[in-house]
Amino acid sequence: GQGVGGLGLAPRARSKKGGRSTLVLCVAGMACNMVASLAWGMLLSWARDLLLIPGPGRDLMASTYQFMMAATLLLAAHTSDHTGRCWWVVGGLCCSAAGLLTAACGAGFQGQLLLGVPTAPAALAAGDAEQHSLQLLQYGYLQLASCLLGMGTGFMYGTMAAAVVDHSFPSNQAINMATFRFWRDLGYALGSFAGLAADASSTEVSMLCFGALSLVIACSVAIWYQEARGVEAPNVTVAVPPSIDAALAEPENDEVVQRQSLLRH
Repeated sequence: GQGVGGLGLAPRARSKKGGRSTLVLCVAGMACNMVASLAWGMLLSWARDLLLIPGPGRDLMASTYQFMMAATLLLAAHTSDHTGRCWWVVGGLCCSAAGLLTAACGAGFQGQLLLGVPTAPAALAAGDAEQHSLQLLQYGYLQLASCLLGMGTGFMYGTMAAAVVDHSFPSNQAINMATFRFWRDLGYALGSFAGLAADASSTEVSMLCFGALSLVIACSVAIWYQEARGVEAPNVTVAVPPSIDAALAEPENDEVVQRQSLLRH
């Protein structure tokens, strides 16, 4: 059969090392959108169903994520043109993992991991004031998680696309970008497995597992990715055909010949 490369599902890099780099970029892109699907899907549903956060609070979480993503997207894209792509991608994956860890440990496990704060059952027994205080604290951790997740996505989104172009010849940039987008957008579909993991265990455990996966992929990018910024255009020398040279030289030669013949006579 044609294999993955023959089907156009593997990027065509400029070298073997570039092939490894584009491969880990595809995996990192897939992880990026898996985390994004968690932020937009399961995290907001969890905040609504288990933490009882009202609609305006959830809208603010989504807006915080989007604002942080947009702000850091410009910063990372501009800076990576001068400092390199690798550590922005690694930093984005680590930042996303930190966001999932913050959401799981700060807002999850019924407050059992929060020092000096009563757990959810204890707060419920103590009265509305304690319960409201715990919910506000959990919501604060969710907002912090939204900031971290948005920053992580912003660090990676534009930088990974630029890195794919860095490792491509001009003749195959489009197919390489399409291949990268295929694997990156596949992350949205794979993010549905987070719901299955949450059903099998808990939402907190699912977030921790996906956070650990993001860290593993970050280590892979740090090890395998190699910088290839600034593809220099080849020097092209335009050669003038000999016939044109001869045609251009003919008037001058004819004039010289005529002068020489006049001098002889």
